[in-house]
Amino acid sequence: MSGPTHTHIVVGTGSAGCVVTARIAEDPDNRVLLIEAGPDCDALEDSLSQIRESRRVPMQGQSEFFDPKIDWNLQVHMPRDGALIPMRVPQAKLIGGGSSINGGTALRSTRNDSREWVELGNDAWDFASVHEVYQSLEHDHIRGTREPHPIERAVSTELGGIQMAFLKGAVEIGFKEVIDLNETGTEGAGPSPVCRVADQRVSAADTFIYPRRHWKTLIMMTGVIMDRIVFSDNKKATGVILGDGRKIDASVEVILSAGAILSPAILQRSDIGPEELLR
Repeated sequence: MSGPTHTHIVVGTGSAGCVVTARIAEDPDNRVLLIEAGPDCDALEDSLSQIRESRRVPMQGQSEFFDPKIDWNLQVHMPRDGALIPMRVPQAKLIGGGSSINGGTALRSTRNDSREWVELGNDAWDFASVHEVYQSLEHDHIRGTREPHPIERAVSTELGGIQMAFLKGAVEIGFKEVIDLNETGTEGAGPSPVCRVADQRVSAADTFIYPRRHWKTLIMMTGVIMDRIVFSDNKKATGVILGDGRKIDASVEVILSAGAILSPAILQRSDIGPEELLR
């Protein structure tokens, strides 16, 4: 019996999943399978108007409801005054994940963020190390970088009334007005840097997946629901089981990148999580 066709399986194609997949696929010895529950938005752009509109930055307001083809349309309940209040949580369901439908903000972490991460125990997230990673990703004329992902700044004429009022209020209470919020960990208020070229969004999929989609090292499965992860007797992840019952093996690694809400759900279906939820 032959071994697994794939060396790696990546579940979920949000910003993190896209970058991880691209890096793995650069090794000619790897065969990475990318699994996404939603559609390949590049192929469907002509038929889904919301995808076309979501590519515009800044967007014309924030929709209360996205087409279920590209959004899980999750609803959660928040405790308030002894009652549970329903609240919709946008959760992207397409190649590129949230970077394909959100506001496109490309805001770097600050020095204080990095200081807290190091204090929590991860020295690899110090400011100098994280700054180097940003430099390796961004195409930003202000920074002088020419890497793959474009970063631009909004100009004042693009700001709406609420944004202008927020900026004015922030300055009045003592925050510094900052032209470039990504400048060496600066804290203050100003227009956010965004991932775009002119008024067109550039998602993680545009930068990291679509240029590689025909590589022999990358296979994309879209419109596929993930059920659970398969583990060996020594608790190593060896593959996945899809919603239709199919089992797919990976010889090296399974990477779960399905977001802050759906990743825990997949783990719980895989018998990983709080004991009281697994009973």
